[in-house]
Amino acid sequence: MVEHTTIAYFALQSTGLLFLAILAATFLLPFGISRHATIPNNIVLWIFECISACLLLFSGNYNQDHPPLPICKVQSALQYGAPPAMAAGALSLVFRVWYLTWSSGRLTPAKMQDTRKVTAFLVGLPYVVWALVACVSGILAGGDVHRVGAYCATNNNIPTILSGIGSAALLVAAFALQVWSMVIVSKRYGISGHLGPQEMGSADPSTFIRVAIFTGFVLIALVLSILAVVSTWSAAIPDMFVAS
Repeated sequence: MVEHTTIAYFALQSTGLLFLAILAATFLLPFGISRHATIPNNIVLWIFECISACLLLFSGNYNQDHPPLPICKVQSALQYGAPPAMAAGALSLVFRVWYLTWSSGRLTPAKMQDTRKVTAFLVGLPYVVWALVACVSGILAGGDVHRVGAYCATNNNIPTILSGIGSAALLVAAFALQVWSMVIVSKRYGISGHLGPQEMGSADPSTFIRVAIFTGFVLIALVLSILAVVSTWSAAIPDMFVAS
C-alpha cells in the first residue's frame, strides 16, 4: 500500500510539473519580452527534476516495494545529481544578473554583451554537473539501490557526501554573488536616490527583484533537498517542501 506522504509527494511533483511545463511554453511564444537563456533554462531544469522524482510513478512502479533494478538505479543516480545541478542552474542565473550589475560603468555596451560561448557555458553547466554527479553516484552505488519512500536511493554514503558538498559549494557561490549584486545596487542607490541603468546596469529593476526572490526560494528548497540527501532520503518534511 502506498503511504499518504508518497501520494502527496507525487501529487505535488506532478502539479508542479504541469505548471512548469505551461510556464516553459510561454517562453516559446513569438511575442512578449525576450529573456536571457538562463531564465527558461532554470524552468527546464526543474521540469527534469520533477520527472526524475516521479520516475517510479511514470513507469508504473509507484506501488511496488521492490521496483525493477534498472529503473531504481537510474532514478537513484539522477536524484543524487539533481541538487548540484539545480544549484548550478541558480548560480548561472545569479551570475548573469551580477555581471550586468557589476559591469555597469566599467565596460562599454559592446563588451557587456554575452558571447554565444558564455551563454552556452551558463546554460550547459547544470547539465554537465548533473551528468557527472549522476554517473559517479551510479557507479559507486552499483546494485546496492532500493526504494525509500517515493524514490530509490543507495546505502553508500559517498554519493550523499558528493551531492551535498557539490550543492553546498555552488549555493555558497550563488549566494555570494547575489549579496554582492545587492550591495552594489544599494551603494549606487544611496548616491543617486533611484534605480535605473546607472545603478543596475542592463538588468531592469523588476528582473533584479524577481531573480533575488527566486534565488531565495531556490536556496531554501535546495538546502532542504540537501538535507533530505544527507538524511538518506528518510525525511518526509524536506521532500514535501521541495515537491511543493
